[in-house]
Amino acid sequence: MPIFVKKYQELSLDELLEIFRLRESVFVVEQQWLHREVDEKEKEALHVFLTEEGELRAYLRVFPVEKGLAFMGRVIAVKRGCGLGRTIVKAGLQAAKEKLGAEKVILDSQIQARPFYEKCGFCAVSEPFLELGVPHIRMEITL
Repeated sequence: MPIFVKKYQELSLDELLEIFRLRESVFVVEQQWLHREVDEKEKEALHVFLTEEGELRAYLRVFPVEKGLAFMGRVIAVKRGCGLGRTIVKAGLQAAKEKLGAEKVILDSQIQARPFYEKCGFCAVSEPFLELGVPHIRMEITL
């Protein structure tokens, strides 16, 4: 499965539409999380995604916060429990290190996803908090 790492300006219109559709289907429709799915971070983020037979199968975005620090978010795998999530997170961490110069990556995990991110090497660094009514926890990993 090919993995792509692209800046906003490098994405084709079809790729951008497919990414936004996938994110909306998971975060807005499936999880009923009413928020702005598209924001200004799109333009500064690296969009990391993998495809299979031309179809988007996993996605995340990662963007710089400050020197040596990046933020990862919008992590999605179409099929759960088959390794796509770990594969895309690994690719996102590699992109953060190689393309953004990150030494550390942070993310705000939904509480139920905490064990997944711990398996990927992240550690909790905050108490649980609500983000738009959904329990989250801040996690980080040193690269």
